[in-house]
Amino acid sequence: MKKKNPSMKCSLLVSVTIWLASIVGAAPAFADNAVKLRVLLITTGEIANDMGFAYIKPVLDEMGVPYDVLNAETQDLTAAMLAASSAGAGCKAADAGCVGNYNGIILTDSDLVPNFTPAEWDVLHDYEKSFGVREAVLSGWPATYWDPNAPFGIYLDYGLVFSSSGNSYNAQWAVPATYSKQVFEYVNPASPFPVTDFAFAANPRNDGTLLRDGTKPNVVPLLKTQNGEALVSIVQYVLPPQTTPVREVMISTITNADFLLHSKVLAYEFINWATQGVFIGARFVHLATHLDDLFLADELWDPALKATNPATTYRLNSADITNAVSKQIAFRAAHPTAGTTFKLDFPFNGAGAVLDPEAATLAANLTDDLVAAVVANKANFRFMNHTFSHADMDKAPV
Repeated sequence: MKKKNPSMKCSLLVSVTIWLASIVGAAPAFADNAVKLRVLLITTGEIANDMGFAYIKPVLDEMGVPYDVLNAETQDLTAAMLAASSAGAGCKAADAGCVGNYNGIILTDSDLVPNFTPAEWDVLHDYEKSFGVREAVLSGWPATYWDPNAPFGIYLDYGLVFSSSGNSYNAQWAVPATYSKQVFEYVNPASPFPVTDFAFAANPRNDGTLLRDGTKPNVVPLLKTQNGEALVSIVQYVLPPQTTPVREVMISTITNADFLLHSKVLAYEFINWATQGVFIGARFVHLATHLDDLFLADELWDPALKATNPATTYRLNSADITNAVSKQIAFRAAHPTAGTTFKLDFPFNGAGAVLDPEAATLAANLTDDLVAAVVANKANFRFMNHTFSHADMDKAPV
């Protein structure tokens, strides 16, 4: 049996101890493009006067995505806001230990005029290039702007030229195969996409025009008008003769607001694109369709009077229930992701389903055409109590 060498064991122990101490005490700082999982939202003003801010803020909040707001009207963007290291703020990704403060940039307006200066645009674009951070633009003019002051040159260019504008477009998806698994994968690209508010339509320029940082914008339309004009696009900024983008922007020239249906569809992708799908938070999609006041009659709208007319009312009947069942089946077939669990929800008012709503003991009016149809098809719907008589409680006593 060999004897152990105590001096060698001690030497190895000392060496390992010194090695561990060097790691813990003086860890080397390697250059990388590390960024925090946080979004920078640049607005044109406060939420009361910036429609884009009012639109995207609730979406970020609901998803739980961390973000900071820079109000371009009252704040200046500086390099120190965007990145920092142990040596100080305002570093670049190539600097050892430098960490970017944001992994995604969202602009509520495309040009942020008049408060965002050319120098601020340069700072923003330098950060995006340095750290590989994407940008999403919620709405605005397809801008190309030249700086008349040193260092001169084009400082903002989305590679688009204005074509037309309008308040209604029956848009079509045009997402190329290379992006089909990256952007708007949750929409049906075969379905038309109604845009129901003001929008600028533009055409990709795709010429040799360079920005002052030497990059050239190449435009990839994702959503087009019926005339083939771009409404939502990806802009890839390349340094010729290279073809790999050094910066990427998604721009929408559509008006977006929290009350517009098309905006509800687009909202998630602005966040998903800007963060490259990596963000703290989660998105859940729920579809619930409530048809209030089942069993009651309601006043009809009079287009001549531009008001409801108490003299004309309508109450559902058995044919309406049969039609609802049929349309629900067709909806499930057309939208299989909704599944067979999708059902219309009927908040009901029991007073309209009994023989005498004033009676001490209530009895269902099963011979009523509507009541009988609802009972016969009850498995096709969900129901919730909407009060017995739908009493008006607008001016309840305090």
